[in-house]
Amino acid sequence: MTIQALSDVDFSLLYETLASAVATNPSEIAPDDISSAIEGSYTELQNVLEIPPKSDASRQKVKAGVVTLMDQEYKLNEVFIEETIKLSDELSIDEIVAATLLIQGQELSDRLDRTSSQAATFIFHRSRLNLLQSLRIIFTSSLDENVDPEVQGILQRTVEALATGRGEEGNYHDACNRAMAVSRSYIQKLREKEGHSRLLGHDRHAGWTDWVEDIHVQLRFLTDQHEALATILYGLAKHKRASIPQFKKTLESLGAFEDYNILVAHHIPAIFALITTLCSSDTSLTFVQVINLHRDLLKNYQETRWPLRNIQASIQIWWLTEFNGLCNDPPPGASIELTDVTNTLNYVKDVFQPAKRALKEGAFEYMLAVATDVGLVNDLDLNRDKLREFLQGQSKRLSDFHLLSEEFKGLVLIQFEQFIDSFIANMADILKDLKTKGEEVVLLQQSNFELDLERFFFIISHIYYGRPDAALTFWNDPESNLYGFLMWASSNLTPLMATVMSYMLASFSFGEQCSAHAHKFLKEEFAPGIARQRRGNNYLSWGSIFKKLEEYIAQLGSTRQQLQPVNMYRQPPPIEPTEPALETTLIIDAHIRLIGRIALESEEARVWLYERNSSFAVMDALFELLDKRTPTQLLASIFTTVASFLAGRKGLWAEEIWSAVDRWAFGSRPSPNAVVVSNTSMQFSPAGGVQNLEAIKHSIYPAEAFVKLLVALVSPAEDGLLNDTLPFPENLGSTTRLSGIDPYVDFVMKDVFRATLWQIFIRPKEDINASMNLGGAIGMPSILGNIGKKAEAVPPPDPTDPTAILNAHVRSTCLHFALACLTSFNEDLILFSRESGIAVDMAIHSTSLNSYMKLHPAARMMEQLLSEKCIAVLFEILKHGVLTIHKAPTGSPMADTVLMTIEILEIMAQMQNTYTNMIRPLIQEDENRRRDMLSLGGFNSVEDAFLYNMDAVVNLGLYVEIGDTDIATAALRLLERLAISPKLIQAPDVHYGRNIKRNRILNIVEGNAESRRIQFGFIHRMEALSEETGIVDSIKLRILGLINMSLEASPVEPTLAHFLLGFGNSDGTVELATEQGGIGSGVSLFHSILDIAMRLDERPSAILEYEGPKCELKNQSFNVLRRLWKSKLTASDIMYVLRANKFLFGQFAQEVPITVNTLWDGRAFRNQEVFFTSDSVATLCSFLERRSSLFDYVALEIRQLASQGAATMVSRYLSTLLGTTITPDGSKLPNVHILDLLDFLELDAPQTAGIPPMHWFRDVNFTPAQKQVGSVLVVDINSVKSLLQLKRKELEKQGRVQLAQEESIVREMNAIVDYLAVENNLTLFKQSRVGCLRVWTQLIVVVLENCEFEPAAKAAFLLQTLQTILPKLEQYSTSDTDGSEELSSLAHFIISHITFDSSTFGKGRASDVANDRLYQLFRVSLRCIQSPLSHGRLREDFYNISYRYLKGMKELQANTGATIGTRHSTQSIKAAGEKLLEVICNDAYSGEGTCKVVALQLLDELVALGVQEGNTYLIDALVRNNFLVVLVDTISRSVKELRDGAVLDVPLAMAFFKTSTGFLLRVAQTRVGAGHVINAGFFQAVKQSELFNIDPDLGIGIHDPHSVTRYYELVLWIMRVVCCCVLSKGPQNKTTQALGYNFLHENKHVALAVFKRNANIGGHKSDAGGGDLRELTEILIILMCLTEYVETRDAIAAKLLRG
Repeated sequence: MTIQALSDVDFSLLYETLASAVATNPSEIAPDDISSAIEGSYTELQNVLEIPPKSDASRQKVKAGVVTLMDQEYKLNEVFIEETIKLSDELSIDEIVAATLLIQGQELSDRLDRTSSQAATFIFHRSRLNLLQSLRIIFTSSLDENVDPEVQGILQRTVEALATGRGEEGNYHDACNRAMAVSRSYIQKLREKEGHSRLLGHDRHAGWTDWVEDIHVQLRFLTDQHEALATILYGLAKHKRASIPQFKKTLESLGAFEDYNILVAHHIPAIFALITTLCSSDTSLTFVQVINLHRDLLKNYQETRWPLRNIQASIQIWWLTEFNGLCNDPPPGASIELTDVTNTLNYVKDVFQPAKRALKEGAFEYMLAVATDVGLVNDLDLNRDKLREFLQGQSKRLSDFHLLSEEFKGLVLIQFEQFIDSFIANMADILKDLKTKGEEVVLLQQSNFELDLERFFFIISHIYYGRPDAALTFWNDPESNLYGFLMWASSNLTPLMATVMSYMLASFSFGEQCSAHAHKFLKEEFAPGIARQRRGNNYLSWGSIFKKLEEYIAQLGSTRQQLQPVNMYRQPPPIEPTEPALETTLIIDAHIRLIGRIALESEEARVWLYERNSSFAVMDALFELLDKRTPTQLLASIFTTVASFLAGRKGLWAEEIWSAVDRWAFGSRPSPNAVVVSNTSMQFSPAGGVQNLEAIKHSIYPAEAFVKLLVALVSPAEDGLLNDTLPFPENLGSTTRLSGIDPYVDFVMKDVFRATLWQIFIRPKEDINASMNLGGAIGMPSILGNIGKKAEAVPPPDPTDPTAILNAHVRSTCLHFALACLTSFNEDLILFSRESGIAVDMAIHSTSLNSYMKLHPAARMMEQLLSEKCIAVLFEILKHGVLTIHKAPTGSPMADTVLMTIEILEIMAQMQNTYTNMIRPLIQEDENRRRDMLSLGGFNSVEDAFLYNMDAVVNLGLYVEIGDTDIATAALRLLERLAISPKLIQAPDVHYGRNIKRNRILNIVEGNAESRRIQFGFIHRMEALSEETGIVDSIKLRILGLINMSLEASPVEPTLAHFLLGFGNSDGTVELATEQGGIGSGVSLFHSILDIAMRLDERPSAILEYEGPKCELKNQSFNVLRRLWKSKLTASDIMYVLRANKFLFGQFAQEVPITVNTLWDGRAFRNQEVFFTSDSVATLCSFLERRSSLFDYVALEIRQLASQGAATMVSRYLSTLLGTTITPDGSKLPNVHILDLLDFLELDAPQTAGIPPMHWFRDVNFTPAQKQVGSVLVVDINSVKSLLQLKRKELEKQGRVQLAQEESIVREMNAIVDYLAVENNLTLFKQSRVGCLRVWTQLIVVVLENCEFEPAAKAAFLLQTLQTILPKLEQYSTSDTDGSEELSSLAHFIISHITFDSSTFGKGRASDVANDRLYQLFRVSLRCIQSPLSHGRLREDFYNISYRYLKGMKELQANTGATIGTRHSTQSIKAAGEKLLEVICNDAYSGEGTCKVVALQLLDELVALGVQEGNTYLIDALVRNNFLVVLVDTISRSVKELRDGAVLDVPLAMAFFKTSTGFLLRVAQTRVGAGHVINAGFFQAVKQSELFNIDPDLGIGIHDPHSVTRYYELVLWIMRVVCCCVLSKGPQNKTTQALGYNFLHENKHVALAVFKRNANIGGHKSDAGGGDLRELTEILIILMCLTEYVETRDAIAAKLLRG
């Protein structure tokens, strides 16, 4: 069953369609598709609220063994019947339904990695959840004005149909309530089941983890279902599909709960929405009905006390608020109705007093707890949190609030917004009463006080925190109740009110707009018409805040005492000032937080506050507070607020703040009168600085806030492309220690980060939140010493535990600091300084590059991070994150800590070579800094750290499934780096008598208990539907990248990729694993990738437009398959699987030819000016690379099947390639022809982009910006921008740039970047096009070599192919040599396979076509030979083509008598002119490799053609070009080189010699030609070569067994030419006769040796060592006859005898 089938089963497609439809406006989903999706599942949507109960009739049918399920009859065995009944009992569902689920579970068990029963349970809950979530969207989004109106109309009609489909109004509401009760009963049953198992000790048995995980999955499903049902109730209330009976039933249900849990919280939005609806001005109730309901509620509240009284009180206060609003503004006709009411309403009795009672009984306490659970407050603020907990009283937060969905929280927030608005408008008397009593308590110093107003302020603070759009409702209208409330609330404040008011204003200050309003509010810049007297006399403003700060500073008294060198025993001891009251400290803390929030969000306020426009020096006051005896509670807020002023990253501000921080941390410069104990530069720290850092080191909240301040100080600027600036003043601390911020790095990483190791962090027994102290946890002498058995005994943190959340916050901040230090360092500057031609020392902001490298905190950070203790924390984060990240509440930094840990490890791996090889040695050269370097027991590299913590690799694999998109992507990036690291993929080859797999990563992952979970995690990621309709998930690309890189790193050995794909590993080989997750099981990562390769359509619709992400995803999938079918390890298995899946047929059925008008991400290739400046090029390249892989597969498949003798399958493949697919039943389906897939050659790109004029940057060398992509080099655009920016800075510092020239420089920079971007795209496109062409030509060759053709069909195919490539062959010869080389090679192959006989060149049209095609090819070849871009390799193909054509035509003429081909050839050669001969002669003389050989062969054939026609044109031209002389001289030198053993490639040298002599033989076959050969000095050259002076029995000096044979071959080839020259000149030419005679006479010893060896005289056999010498013997005899050598020698001998 495919993933699509799974989606159909669990209705996830319906849910995702609806979710996508309401996510955007206008909707991305067509309305018709939405209607179809709803109609297709309408029955299930109607019935999902009712679960079919168990039935005796159904049970009997199942027991009978034959049932009809899903329109198909099944025969059931006993095991299946037993499982069905068991499943029915567990889920309390109908037995037929249970059987259906079990059938589906069997089909999906492998894919879900569960048993059939577990899979069935999973499908049951998941289906219900998806249906309920779909209903949730329908009922809530139909009310959302932001939804597409057309979609909203469809949803509203669906609501109407569903709600009215159950008869009377309210029935649907009741059905939802019943369904919620069923969900609660399921949850209770599962919890009891788990508890019972634990009681019996099953948690100690094997398999417990999987069993309890399955229970928790069901619990999560049921909890989410319950939430969805509650949200549907909310929608029904808003749609006014519920009334008083439903309201009372819901109250009754809620009142039955005894314990507060998430199931209770689910009722909140529904019950509050009902209250709002029933009391709205357009309520469906009469006013009398509302009043009667009100009296019933009051009576019920007095008489019935819920176990959860605070919830009852909150419902009461909400009702009273809405009811009072209705009474204040009754609906029309209400007065007439009231005449029938016997008792009139009494405001005090019916509203005011019940409201006071509800508040007293915890209404606001509970609402504050709910606001805390759903609000966005997630930062550390101990004072605020403790105050909130105090105000919450007995109402506690949900222990599992993290299970609340974001959609549900959003509904609660909206409901609370409405309540706050209503309470302010309708319950003003209550607010006034609360404030008045609060003021009386303070004035009269009473001990009993009410804090409900503070609670109300706190509720507002949590509801609007981080929601600037919502907060604008308070600021937008100065005449509104909400703005008036702010005016009233900010006046006459008690201390606690002032504290909470500051928190509330801070929540209203998120975003630029809201913070600007808050700033004006505090500056008292009110809109016209707003009277100041409305605020009273004592109100909150900047003035009052500054005044309060001044008073507090004065109250703190003297500054912290530093150790003084003078004797102070005569002075009286200092008087300790009185410690400020706690409430005062809380007020100051809240005020400081308010300053920080507004400064962080508003640029205007930040400048106003920092630059002392307020007549109050805020920054000075903050640092003065630090210098005073400030309570620890204030330190965190001070550091946070100081950091907020760095939001704009103003350079001067940052330097000033750095100096102030450093003065506070390390004190001031020593007094000039201090005793100097040494003139050596030493590091020292005044006692005050040590005390300051020590004070915060042992306190969690101040330490975390101080690290956040450091993060703000070292973070690179947002536009910092170069990062060439140190993130601090270069001379920072130089008066007291070595300059730099290394001590801060040590403080963060050594004193804070290391102490977050979990067993260290939890060591104190006291409540960390209460004590704010880590005790001795930080700075322990040995952290790692406690790891081991003790560490294993410490359970992982509970992500909802406050201590674990606190730990995560501290870790997160430290990791932010580490990340900022590392990312602000630009290691490219080092490379630029060497190769770019830019004076980097002058250009960068730092004084020099060496200073930048030594002082940058990245160096110290790398040293700390590679220490054992920091590595221990990093890997613990990875380990614990696997167990806790999915349980972490929203806003928890646990996910951030995991993500940053992975990113830091990745950056460390990138930087470690630069650090180890360049930065660290540079620091060691400085004596003072060398002494200051840490002596930590650490690792040399990240890979070394992983070697000792290999389980971390398993954790990274698990994050692929459980992590969010960012974490999964980061984990895959790091895994990719580790998977290709030689240290981790190669282990020592030590066997000790047994085989050990070498790949360490494979060993640890494959042997881990979580290995199958990792496999299925990857599978689920690859099969997950895209996040957006039609857009692929980036994680899939990362997975494919990991697989590709791993396979590339170890192509011949088992790797991590093989395991993930589903291969089994055995003794260094791989096989198709059959266990779950293996390829043999049918459910594996390989199958998921294959599914993408086979079924993903790169085109979103019928139009010819391709989408980039889809093309890239499909291409990467093909790359994985390609690596597998090319690897010896996996080729046979993969080819078998692909063949079984009919891969070739399926792909050719999908292929469609492309044109210049085809759209690539919406852009056509025709518009090249736009196309090559966009990302569309990458889409096209992905498409071409994917097609290349297809061609490669087809070629390999045909070759393999042909070698196996599978003629039938090869024939089917050939038919498909030729345009028709033959199915197994014999039917024929049309598909694209293989020649049509050369369509990409029609995409002609320009050779190069226009180089822009360069003036400022003409001397910049962009080599450092180059990177390798495939087989070509491109430039990294970001590096180019950095180089240009660097050069610009150099020009500016040299004073060569005037202000008026800035625009010219920027324009030139942009032009260069645009030019290089286009060049990149052109280069990549050409690489992809040539690569695709290469494999296409290889496929054609394979087809011609391995497929059986009919002779006529083969000839037609060859000529058709030739016709297809000829136009591009000629075009590319002058523009694209790479493409021309591929086409010329194919053309050579084609012409080599053409038979020059009557069957091809007979009579009729076919003959004419063949003649035309081949003659055209010959002419093209002659022209391409002369192309200025052609090279030796390319010309060699054209020489071969021309040679084959000429030779074939000569054969054809000899066989058929046809002469037209030879006449055309002669005319073409003459038309080409002597330039053609010049090129051929140059190659024949000085060409490389076989090029000179084939050039000579062509010349030989040309000469033969001339001889045949009696034309001496060619020979005369060769003589004029002096070619014969050069060639003869070359022959002489070749013999000398062979004789001396100076030739490396002997076969090639022999072939050239043979071809050269063969050419001379061809020329010498005419009398004129023989004369030219003789006149070229042939005989003299032979003599000078001393070939005949060599001892024939030893051969030439070639050190091989064939030296003698080769010697006689050389002699034979020379003798042929000699004999031919003498024979051609004739007996009448006495000069030639004399030359021949003298030649024989001088070399008679050679002739004698030949005769003896041929006659086997002297023990020599003619075939032993010398080869067959008969031809040579005959030539010598002929020459002797021609020259009358024997007669002459006899005559001479006789004369001598006579004489």
